[in-house]
Amino acid sequence: MVIQLYTELPGSRFGHAGPLVVSIFGGATTLESLDALDALQEKMLVEHPRLASFSVIVGAPLTGMPKGISEKSSQLRKKYDSKLAGSAIVVLTRGLAGAITRSFLAGFSLASWGEAPMKTFRTLVEADAWLRSLPGMMPAVRDMNGLAAAVERFMDGLAIET
Repeated sequence: MVIQLYTELPGSRFGHAGPLVVSIFGGATTLESLDALDALQEKMLVEHPRLASFSVIVGAPLTGMPKGISEKSSQLRKKYDSKLAGSAIVVLTRGLAGAITRSFLAGFSLASWGEAPMKTFRTLVEADAWLRSLPGMMPAVRDMNGLAAAVERFMDGLAIET
């Protein structure tokens, strides 16, 4: 399985495999990276009636959330919620930064709760298994063998900001 590159920005990379949108955030999330994710999802909805999302956060900084990120993330969640079969978010960052990031995402999930299931994970394999097993998941995603390995290859070489 291969994830097709859509665009790459400093510290982030976005791609897709069928109706699966893959996002890699290798440092602080920026408004530019969220705009790129928005554009990719818009493009993919032309081809697919529903999407699934697999996001990976690596090297999350201990600094606070940049201004406007929480609001923009909430807007995107509301915009695409009814079109998502599910969102798996993997936080590969270890230590305090990872714990803070996972806590923020858990709170964000509760505050912006919608129809689409969203869950955070510590490993690509756990996220892969959960996302593909969701009730109502599209067969094109459910039958993706080697998804975790494909995401790992897609991440390879991304410059991580720390």
